Amino acid sequence: MTTDKKSLALAATSAIFFSVFGMFVLVFVGGISGSRLEIPWFGSNYLAALQGVLGLISACGCIFFLSLTKNQSRLWYFGIPLCITLAVTTLSSFLSPLPLNLDSMLLNQNTGQAALFLLAPCSALFFYSEKRTNDGGMGLVIISLVVCILSALLLYGLIFPQQYAPGSKIGAGPTASELYFWVYYMLGLPIIGALFLSRAFGFHHQDSEPGNLSAQKPTETP
Repeated sequence: MTTDKKSLALAATSAIFFSVFGMFVLVFVGGISGSRLEIPWFGSNYLAALQGVLGLISACGCIFFLSLTKNQSRLWYFGIPLCITLAVTTLSSFLSPLPLNLDSMLLNQNTGQAALFLLAPCSALFFYSEKRTNDGGMGLVIISLVVCILSALLLYGLIFPQQYAPGSKIGAGPTASELYFWVYYMLGLPIIGALFLSRAFGFHHQDSEPGNLSAQKPTETP
């Protein structure tokens, strides 16, 4: 029963990593209706809406998973950074429509973007925290670390934005940071989301094995 709860928690944690597919759905629905789709509270800011709603689901799933495994994994606290980044991403998304001077606040747009970019390294820590209970744990960590290359490039661009000389012409095409973002958002995050789902299915398969079911039965005393 506990493994089913773990599978559900991991599936919920993966939600925000597939937000790009939600973006496709919203754009498709708007195209069918012939008008720009307006979302309550967020308006036409689809990115903030998806990160807010799906981020809330992911944060709850991550917290639930850690509550189930804190007595089973010695390194369970390595999953706390993922909970924090999910919470910051969610809160910054819900604050984005408010007419506040967010530049003077600790939780502003840049903070939310940084948290989004930190999802990959925090996921690597999360997978590392339970690698002892997962035969393929290091494989998940390594794949997450590969996606972290994009995270590092995006964080560098966020901390050190490209400077343009006065009077210089800015190209009409996308910048390198924009390309990195869309590759990270459309490819990197879904890959990590798939890792969470694979781990969720692993827990479900582990629970369905007859050997594990029999191992849960109390031993009889002669």
